[in-house]
Amino acid sequence: MTENEISYKCIGVAIEIHKSIGPGLLESVYENALTYDFYVKFLAKAAKQKHAKIAKPLRPSRKKF
Repeated sequence: MTENEISYKCIGVAIEIHKSIGPGLLESVYENALTYDFYVKFLAKAAKQKHAKIAKPLRPSRKKF
């Protein structure tokens, strides 16, 4: 994802929140709403992705002298 795509999505979420809760509130209200929306839209999806399991941990071999 490029910087322009990330910026486009961030601005889109901010505009969507401003339309839904309106103007004139404290900055903390918008910050909390943005944090929640970013989590729901982006981080929750990333957390659902499965990670590949490694069958055996890789360790350097130790030679006995």
